[in-house]
Amino acid sequence: MRVRGGSGLGDSIYLRPVVDHLERAGKAVTVMSHYPDVFIGTRAEVIPVNKSRPVDCIAHYTTERFRQTSTQWQDILRTGKLPADLALRFTWNPRNVALLERVKRDAGGDPIVLVHGGRAPFGRSDGYGKFLMPRQEGFKEVLEVLSGWGKDDRCFTVRIGQGEQYRLPVNLDLTDHTSVSDLLDLATICDGVITQCGFPVPLAECFGKPVLGVWSARGLAAGDKVIRSITPAKVLCGGYERFIIDEWPIAQIHEVARSWRADALRETVKVGA
Repeated sequence: MRVRGGSGLGDSIYLRPVVDHLERAGKAVTVMSHYPDVFIGTRAEVIPVNKSRPVDCIAHYTTERFRQTSTQWQDILRTGKLPADLALRFTWNPRNVALLERVKRDAGGDPIVLVHGGRAPFGRSDGYGKFLMPRQEGFKEVLEVLSGWGKDDRCFTVRIGQGEQYRLPVNLDLTDHTSVSDLLDLATICDGVITQCGFPVPLAECFGKPVLGVWSARGLAAGDKVIRSITPAKVLCGGYERFIIDEWPIAQIHEVARSWRADALRETVKVGA
């Protein structure tokens, strides 16, 4: 059975629970993806994305992107004719133990929070989607709260991903130094994720980790209908998320970030992911 979604890393992460479901049903699966590491642990054959080739299941959200009464994950299940109650979850056995031990040692017992932001959306160089990138100032205000004012409330922040258009103050910057497999490893040990819209959202949700989304006010008001449709309500699907808008007053950003740190990080323990 040939399956595909979109071409991005986040699209492949969404596909992993779909592949697991099909294999549990006894299907032999060929999945189209540019990120074969995501499917380590499955029996699936992985081939590059080629939208001109026939497929048996398209598990993607683009045909429903303008429906604001459903989430991207719900759209994927509906489009792929998959069970509506299929969980956005999968099991991953960490591979880069040395990296994880290093991060945990450096964190010194503080909650580990992955950070992704300040990067061109969609990985495109033509500027499309640039309004989706939050202002640096809004992101910094969130991280200011996470740095804490004492031992009991600080977090250890780890930046992930590739490339950058602006820097962010974090404890450990792994920009351009992780494989896809490493990212999945880090997701298993982190306590939460702070991110602009992008692959870290499904990455966190698949492991039951709380997300604090940093959204761009310019994106939500963009003239382009597609960009404008990429809202927190559409993208955040896992049930342990909150968000801020980069142009909110500083006090409001701090309030949401403090609340997320205090409450959502405790949800990680409750979920047991």
